This record gives sequence, structure tokens and C-alpha cells, in this order.
Amino acid sequence: MRFRLLILSLLLSLLTAYATEAGKVQRTTRRIPRETATKGSAHTTIHTDSCIITTTADISLSGYEKPLRSRTESMFVTNHTSHRLTGLHLTITYHDLQARELHTRALKLSCDIPAGATRMITFPSWDRQQVFYYRLSSKPVRADGTPYDVHCACDSATIIP
Repeated sequence: MRFRLLILSLLLSLLTAYATEAGKVQRTTRRIPRETATKGSAHTTIHTDSCIITTTADISLSGYEKPLRSRTESMFVTNHTSHRLTGLHLTITYHDLQARELHTRALKLSCDIPAGATRMITFPSWDRQQVFYYRLSSKPVRADGTPYDVHCACDSATIIP
């Protein structure tokens, strides 16, 4: 009997506390703003704090490198725009020396490159078995690796206006 009274009083106090707090509930979740296109520009998407540009003529990629048995690839990115670069969308195509395609992938990378600056970016390699090397990288000591060529293209970039 005491146990039932204890449970009943506990439930009653919880219901009372919930009823008094129900009027004071505060919303704690943030609403994420929707992306809206800029008027008159088909190449820019406006976010609350950044823009995605799809005309990337002012962004240069150079100095690609991936030695044999490396788990990472790297290259230099030069930002010729007047804005800070915070993200890149790249398409990388890998070919053997007979120009046959080995692999293609799309990458979305975060970066922080000030206007007019060049920075090195590093990302995980596509070569999981570590048997390929970029043809212009340092030559492997043993000749058991397969050389390849690469084509890198910047599809779009995120900037802070």
C-alpha cells in the first residue's frame, strides 16, 4: 500500500511539474536558412555567410604529387579572387600512361586560402593498395609501381564575400 502511494505521489508531482513548465518551454533548435540564388547571377548561390561560385577561372591548381606507397595526395591551390576561399569542389581523373582512364572522383574539401595567396591542400589518396605513383613524383626505389597521369579541375568554390 505504501509503495502504491509513493508511486502515485511521484507521478502526480511529475505531472504537476510538467504542467507548470509547459507554458515556459523555450525553443532550443536553430532553423537552418535556405539557400537562395542571387538575382541576376546564375553562377552564385548565397548562404548566410558564404557564396558558392561556379566560375572558377580565378582559382589555379598546380604542383600535384603522390609518391608510391603514399596514403595522401597533395597539390597547391592559388586564389586569384578578391575573397577568402573556404571550400573546393574538385573533379580528379586518373589515367595510365596510354591515356586510359583508371579512376575518376569528385572531392569536396575544406580549406582556408586568403585572397591572392597559395596554399597546399592534402587529401586521402584514391590508391588504397599503394601501388600507383604520379609520373612526375619522385621515382620509386623499386620499379614495381605503376605510373599514372592526372587531370584536376575545380568545379566550384566556396568564398566569404
